[in-house]
Amino acid sequence: MIDPGGRIYVTNSGTSAATSSITVYESGASGNVTPIRTIAGATTGLDQPQGIALDGGQRIYAASSAFTSHLYRITVYPGNANGDVAPVVTLAGTNTGLSVPSQLAF
Repeated sequence: MIDPGGRIYVTNSGTSAATSSITVYESGASGNVTPIRTIAGATTGLDQPQGIALDGGQRIYAASSAFTSHLYRITVYPGNANGDVAPVVTLAGTNTGLSVPSQLAF
């Protein structure tokens, strides 16, 4: 996913919540570059994210599809989130009808 400033947002599903993340790279990044921001950690609620969407750079939406635990969710972060940050919104639970969400779009 690319934001209006050209920054590149990537979901990294890892093998568990402990290794899942969202990384952000500068516009035009190439080669073996370090992300400018990383959203990762126990507080994030990320667990094998498969999809990502941006609403014009104001918020980051991630679809987590934790296959082993069946804890499917959509988490929402501020557009400038970095580190082990809590989502500002979490959509999860049996009433949602979520089942292995893998893509988001606006």
